[in-house]
Amino acid sequence: MAIVMWQDPQASDNSGVSPVVTTTFSPGSKFPMGSTSVAYTATDGSGNNATCNFTVIVYDPIPTVFIGCPSDLYEFTPENEATAIANWTEPMVTDNSGIEPNVSVDALNGDRFPIGITVVIYTANDESYNTATCAFVINVTDSIPPVFFGCPVDQFLSTPANESTSMADWTEPTATDNSEERPVLTCSHFPGDHFPIGQTFVTYKAIDESQNAAVCIFSVHVDDPFPPVFTTCPLDQDIVLGPDEGNATANWTDIMVIDNSGLAPIVTQDHESGDVFSIGSTLVTYTATDNSSNSATCSFTITVLDTIPPRFDGCLNVTRVPTPVNDSMAVVTWHDPQASDNSGVSPVVTKTFSPGSKFPIGSTSVTYTATDGSGNNATCDFTVIVYDPIPPVFIGCPPDIYEFTPENEATAIANWTEPIVTDNSGIEPNVTVEFQPGDRFPIGITVVIYTAKDESYNTATCAFFINVTDSIPPVFVGCPADQFVSTPAYESTSMADWTEPTATDNSGVQPVLICSHLLGDRFAIGQTFVTYKATDESQNAALCIFSVYVDGKRQ
Repeated sequence: MAIVMWQDPQASDNSGVSPVVTTTFSPGSKFPMGSTSVAYTATDGSGNNATCNFTVIVYDPIPTVFIGCPSDLYEFTPENEATAIANWTEPMVTDNSGIEPNVSVDALNGDRFPIGITVVIYTANDESYNTATCAFVINVTDSIPPVFFGCPVDQFLSTPANESTSMADWTEPTATDNSEERPVLTCSHFPGDHFPIGQTFVTYKAIDESQNAAVCIFSVHVDDPFPPVFTTCPLDQDIVLGPDEGNATANWTDIMVIDNSGLAPIVTQDHESGDVFSIGSTLVTYTATDNSSNSATCSFTITVLDTIPPRFDGCLNVTRVPTPVNDSMAVVTWHDPQASDNSGVSPVVTKTFSPGSKFPIGSTSVTYTATDGSGNNATCDFTVIVYDPIPPVFIGCPPDIYEFTPENEATAIANWTEPIVTDNSGIEPNVTVEFQPGDRFPIGITVVIYTAKDESYNTATCAFFINVTDSIPPVFVGCPADQFVSTPAYESTSMADWTEPTATDNSGVQPVLICSHLLGDRFAIGQTFVTYKATDESQNAALCIFSVYVDGKRQ
């Protein structure tokens, strides 16, 4: 209720007499809430009426009050659902009018709420139209990420030859969400993309409207099966050392290597150009390794050739040593020659004899051999001559022998007892002779010489003569018979003709033939002796004599 004050309205009438005024409410009256009509009625003496009407409105300016308005609620959607149930204690409402307000609400306790924020508003209106609200938020959170279907398995590929990438293909995955809204799908790569060598992660991301995200991740492994390629690899080198050089510096051009990945391989080597190499063969190896651990090697050999043989200092000449008395051996001493090599490493020296060794009579070669690490050899050779100064001795050297040729033979057999030879060294000398007992010897004098030579080249000789005498005269063949001729008329001589005889000799040598007359000579009347004489080299002579008779009766 409210006391309402106002000024009474004044009434007048044309009659000049104040009319009688009546009212339904007087100022200061209590009025209930709401609209109340107040009426003033003025009645003049003639019974004429006039009214003054106005409304008193008593209103409630104090709004309704909610008690226990719920706080904001936070709910999560269950798996595979797009809504969540929210429960709360409903608020109570009072009004100062004592009249229960009219309450309205757009959602009820236990309702299902969609993902997101839903504002629940309780509205209370009292009869004075005062309004009060109780509002709180139902925040339904979608905590369930999308779900991928058909997420590809890891892909394993190899690069084609001379390429650094490989194309990968797969069936793209799909994604669903409990919100029943299609999630937004993004991906890092697409089917048909080219992938570099190595492992690349392909990521598909599905995001729902609540920003829940799910990922589908798989790897594309691109294997590089091809090793790097050396485009240049040095050739083997042979370096010949000069005198007094023990090592050599080797230089080569830069190594070039490529890889199909397009990336420079890591190159390691055990030697570098400009390094110093010792005598012998050294394998130089470059190894190129790409990011896939494929490796290739470039190898070449640096051969430092030592063709310089070692050198001897103090190599001896011929050493002559006599044997002691009645000894066939001699002890010989000398200083070992010294060997050096350009490599700086002492060569290995071997020798056939050492100083202080015993040597037999004769020449013995002593050889020192120095071999360096490259197999080059140098030798120091000298001869040790152990000589016997006493010559051999012949015992029983034969006397001169005299022989005669048999008939019809040009030689004669001679026999003798061979001499014996000894030497003080105790070693049998070497004996040479050009004839042996029982040999045939030609007519004349032949010297038979036995020569004995010991190992110190001392010589002795035993010489005697074989004197073969030819006592057989030559033999004529075809000695002519006597010739009988007559002188021509009136002449005192006549010419004679015959076949000349021939002569042979047992020596086999043609004897010398002389004659007293020649074919075609003229002969005087009477008997003339014609003589052929054959004489061999031993002065044995034979005669062929015939007569030429010239008859002079025709005169």
